[in-house]
Amino acid sequence: MRGNSTLCIDMRRYIMYRSLEALVRARRPMPV
Repeated sequence: MRGNSTLCIDMRRYIMYRSLEALVRARRPMPV
């Protein structure tokens, strides 16, 4: 059951990173 909880945390972190990246890109588009 421990793996499931860690997976949930990883998903949350991934979503947070994606949302932050989207905000930064919307603020100032950077050529990648």
